[in-house]
Amino acid sequence: MPVIANVSPGTIFAALVAVSVSYLLYRALQNVLHKRSISEHYKSIPGFGTYPPGQFDSSCVAEMDSRPKKRWLLGAGTNFPNHWLLGHFGSWFDPKLQAQGFGLPMDRLQSWANYALDVAKFPQGNKFLKLQLLGSYLPVSPEILYILDVEVVKDALVATAESKVAKGKPYHLMAGPLIGEGILASTWGDGWKHQRKLMEVAFRLENLKYSHKQVAKSAMRLLGRWRARHELVAKTGEAGWFDLRAEMLRTTMDVICQVGFGRDFESGAERSAFFELEKSTYTTPSLRSTLRSATKGIDLDGEPLYEVFNQVLTTMADIKSFVDPTVFFSDRRRNYHERLALVNKVVDRMIEQRLDRVRAGDRGRDGTLLDAIADLDEHGELIMSKKLMADELKTLLFAGHDTTGNALTWALYRLAVHPEVLAKLRQEVDNVLPAKTSFSDLERAPYLNAFIKEVLRVHPSAGFTREVMDEGGVVLGGVRLLKGTEYWFIPPLIHNQERYFERALEFIPERWEEGSKLFMDPRAYFPFSLGPRNCVGMKLAQLELRCFITEIVRRWDVEYDLSQGPPRTYLTMTLDPGRVIGRIKPRADGSKVWPDTLELVEG
Repeated sequence: MPVIANVSPGTIFAALVAVSVSYLLYRALQNVLHKRSISEHYKSIPGFGTYPPGQFDSSCVAEMDSRPKKRWLLGAGTNFPNHWLLGHFGSWFDPKLQAQGFGLPMDRLQSWANYALDVAKFPQGNKFLKLQLLGSYLPVSPEILYILDVEVVKDALVATAESKVAKGKPYHLMAGPLIGEGILASTWGDGWKHQRKLMEVAFRLENLKYSHKQVAKSAMRLLGRWRARHELVAKTGEAGWFDLRAEMLRTTMDVICQVGFGRDFESGAERSAFFELEKSTYTTPSLRSTLRSATKGIDLDGEPLYEVFNQVLTTMADIKSFVDPTVFFSDRRRNYHERLALVNKVVDRMIEQRLDRVRAGDRGRDGTLLDAIADLDEHGELIMSKKLMADELKTLLFAGHDTTGNALTWALYRLAVHPEVLAKLRQEVDNVLPAKTSFSDLERAPYLNAFIKEVLRVHPSAGFTREVMDEGGVVLGGVRLLKGTEYWFIPPLIHNQERYFERALEFIPERWEEGSKLFMDPRAYFPFSLGPRNCVGMKLAQLELRCFITEIVRRWDVEYDLSQGPPRTYLTMTLDPGRVIGRIKPRADGSKVWPDTLELVEG
């Protein structure tokens, strides 16, 4: 003891630093050796190798490595910029590319894929596109494989492959603070199967028919806001432009809160309680300034839940938040943590309130996910930990509103720039879909459903990542990927290929109609993923798209601000269109704009 007492605090601190640095260097060396062993393995396989200047391997993989010693790609006449730190993902630091959103611009990724898929250059075809996650001056770079071939997709999404992989690192790095070990991030196994079974309860057909009423309620709320906006614009003479995506995210958040939790955060006591939570959570000056009264009829007091959640997702999607010190130590980062804390408080409160009711003998079920997740077993024990309950509910908030909001945004954009599609869809809505619309009516509307399928083909809302975890690797498309290999499914890279969809780059809803002559490979269409890990909320998302598009087309024309140019898709945790500026006007013939109620019938 006396010896320890004589050691100075500075010496102890220096020893701790030395141990920490040694450990980090050890782990870094482990990672370098592991990545190099993977690279050496692929060099021995046809299709994975070090390629001579100006050439891709012609059997399997297009590699884009622009380090100084291997700048062969520039010699091939195609410039793929490589950031010194973030490699091919350096566009996160390009202010011009980030003007509308955050992430890797999909048009850039698509151009790389198009080069890799050029059959004149590579007649045997490339099944993967390999990109560097780190940059030119680092000794080793983690590599990501993007799938370019439908046979690989087919192999990758079956149960036998899923049992050998886990969700990729981006889920844990970027979304982990929000969704934790929720079903999106959990690893295949008995635990995941139990989670999936519970989630499926909330999306059964009988519950979706209940959900239809809640979706219609949110649609009425949207139409009411648009009426108020239109009247305000007419009164002030303003141009009336606004962010369509922000409006759609607000609407889909309203749906998921009502359908998933049985809560209405846009009115009444629930909204007031949320406002009180904001006041007790927000401490930074910029967040305190949001606690103000807002324009009645259009906005809410304070910062509404949809905006809180959108700001959390925006920060999570921006990699600068994690690696740029000017952002990491800024108010923006502190605001992110306070908003995330607020979301956690809201979810924890819902869980406690539900469990209190169950313990009191009230097991009333409204078909919500909250009822299925926050429950007790026959012995009075929690069916899962409260932490996992919270992770599942936050996963629903994330996956249940962001992707559907993006799809609705793209649908509005396509209606704005394709008047012939709007006219045909409006004719069906007016003549085929009755004013009292049922669940079955929406399912049977042929052109409406063709339009939605085409929106999701051209503008799918999400990609998917996997990391090989099995010691023996996994075989995809005839190629064995070793443990530690990360691969991504980005649907547009498949959906946009002419070999799978004739006239793939054109927006043609008619391709989905019965009797269409346009060639399609049904295996190549996977906006909701495929196989056992497909989107559990797919049916709800389709219901929302059908209901909102129908009621908007029935009453409104949407204009897009052409001065922006076409919206740009960004690869973040989802496929994000960024800001999409538009405005709304009553349909030209002036009919059916101001409904008092939105009537539904059973069936």
